Amino acid sequence: MRVRVEMSLVVGESACISLTCRELDATDEAMSAEPQSVQGVVRTALIPTLLTAFDGELERRSGSTVRRGQTVRLIGRMAVDYRWNVAADVTRDDMRDHLTRLVRAGRKSATHNDNLKKLRLWGRFLHDEGYLPVDPSAGLTFVRNIYESGSRPLSREELRALFAHLRDQGGQATRRLDLYQLMLFSALRASETRRLRVGDIDHEHGGIALRAIDSKTGHARWIKLPEEVMDSLVRYTSGRASEDPIWSPFTRRETFKIDCSKAGISPAKVGYNSLRKSFVQFADHEGWSAMQIAKVTGHRDPGAVSKILYRHYFTPQEKLTLSKVRDSLGLGASRGTVADENPRTGVDEGGKKPYLGVDQSEAPMVAANPSPQPDPETSIAVAPIDLGSDQAAVGGSGPGRARSSVGYREPDDDEPPAGAGYAGRDAGRGERDTLKEAELAGVAIAAWLRARFGRGGRE
Repeated sequence: MRVRVEMSLVVGESACISLTCRELDATDEAMSAEPQSVQGVVRTALIPTLLTAFDGELERRSGSTVRRGQTVRLIGRMAVDYRWNVAADVTRDDMRDHLTRLVRAGRKSATHNDNLKKLRLWGRFLHDEGYLPVDPSAGLTFVRNIYESGSRPLSREELRALFAHLRDQGGQATRRLDLYQLMLFSALRASETRRLRVGDIDHEHGGIALRAIDSKTGHARWIKLPEEVMDSLVRYTSGRASEDPIWSPFTRRETFKIDCSKAGISPAKVGYNSLRKSFVQFADHEGWSAMQIAKVTGHRDPGAVSKILYRHYFTPQEKLTLSKVRDSLGLGASRGTVADENPRTGVDEGGKKPYLGVDQSEAPMVAANPSPQPDPETSIAVAPIDLGSDQAAVGGSGPGRARSSVGYREPDDDEPPAGAGYAGRDAGRGERDTLKEAELAGVAIAAWLRARFGRGGRE
């Protein structure tokens, strides 16, 4: 049995490229090939055939012509870009790469989620119909756009402008400057900062102890602070009872927006939580893991940290060094900063405790008050954040690592375009001419799309 498939692809307005697939003797090929299981045969189903079946399945489910056409066109275009020839070529890495490129292009999370919904329909179809043993879309999650809901983090330029404005004003503005710096360096929530008491300050060890009763999540934590932040706390608490609130009265949220506006910062989507999100962003670019950031910020779920990071990526050139923030703010030397000679983070293969930038020789076992103790294995040294340097982190070379909420990675500048890795994936196919077949498959899919939806891509 011999099969001849002819396809045409219109290029531009008039030029037409016609290709003829190579003739296959299905009988001879089956006899010479090794025995295949039924599953193996199914995995070799051609993508155009699968797209036809997928289109029919969507029609039975919804009957929506527009929605169905958009879904099939997306899958068809991805099949061309990523050289999907047969069902076995569809991988989770390709889907993740497509979603990552949406992030790099600055597309809204609504676009990301819409594309993911379509990919999930495709992946579940391949799995439910027996074309693939595992759903390739499994594990890819939806995200929330922080810009569309809630406050946004402040960039280093915005923080410099805000702090300089308050420093120049003096008077009551100095008190607000100290409050904003405390919230930035401690990553405390506004509600947690409001509940801080004089007795929560650990003067001996230079930190604060947030009690479980004052924490939103009910978990106590101890945080080491820069020296200048500790000095400001001493000014406001000298001679006061241990149960008195540190910040009373607490600065209104509207005041923060007004200060930002006067400093030349757009007050839209700006609030106290912007300082907390700024810390999360800076710590991420320093190389902290989501688990480490969640420990200092008090998040119960490290996934919440990833959601914050999704829409607020700095470029690799803006990778920040946590140990140099006060130099750019004019605050002088630091105490309890991240060690320059050992900037590593994470858990070693040997199962060692994660290095969180805390000097474990100085972290005390007993606090100066009955609040949570600064345990050297769990306490976090909140190191200063460099707001004025474009250099990479001390002790590292090249661009820093990047992450995102659904396991994305930031592709390198010299990374090949989408689908360029298909040749390596096909390396184990024996003597088959994978490059030629991939080209023919791309033409076949493009021809199928054009025949199905016409030039405009609609039915």
